[in-house]
Order: sequence, then C-alpha cells, then structure tokens
Amino acid sequence: MKRILNIRLIAALAVLAILGTAAYAFTATNTVGGSVAGEGQAAVTGYTDVNLVHYTFSNTDGTITTVRVDVGAAANQVSVRLYNTGSGSGWTGYYGCGYTGSGHVWDCSTPSSGVTVGNFTNISVAAVQ
Repeated sequence: MKRILNIRLIAALAVLAILGTAAYAFTATNTVGGSVAGEGQAAVTGYTDVNLVHYTFSNTDGTITTVRVDVGAAANQVSVRLYNTGSGSGWTGYYGCGYTGSGHVWDCSTPSSGVTVGNFTNISVAAVQ
C-alpha cells in the first residue's frame, strides 16, 4: 500500500512539474510592443493679439450674420460668441469659424445669433492651436 501511495505521489508531482513548465514556456513567449507613457507640463498662453476685422449683417433686420476675426497667430480651430443686450440678453452659443487662407483671419457664420447691430456689445473668441 505504501508503494502505491509513493507511485501516485511521484506521478502527481511529475504532472504538476510538466504543467508548470508548459505554463512558464507559454507566458515567456508573450511580447508587448514598446510604448510611451508619462506626465508632463507646458505653459499655456492666450491669444493676445485678436482683432475684429469686420462683421456683416442682414439688410432685412440688422442681425449679425458673419464676423471676421484675426487671431494674430496660427490656430487650428476658432469659434466666436456674441453678447446681446437686447431681448433675451446674454451670450449666444459658440459659432464655428472657417479659415480664410489669409494670414490668421477666420470667417465665422452667425446666421441664427439673433444679435442685431444695435444690441451687439461684446465678442468672445476661442482659438486652439
């Protein structure tokens, strides 16, 4: 009986050794490609030379329909919003702008702004490089 127990113990240990070696061999062949991870910081500066070039408005009701701005530096995306002092006063939502292809000038279509020339007091320009 003791001999059968020893054979079973040896067989069980052999099976465990084979399984352990196979698992190690399998995981040792896994490779992970190189990557970069980390954290950093950089200064964020504002556009300090933004100029309102001109705006156009509807001849029928005086609503501002287009604003042209010069952001003074390279940008990848520009948006504007207008401040209305008339009915429903406050800031409009942002309107996207399209690059004109000239310098740093962008045209911003604002057809649904509801802001008329007489109620237009301020503009906010958001630009991202």
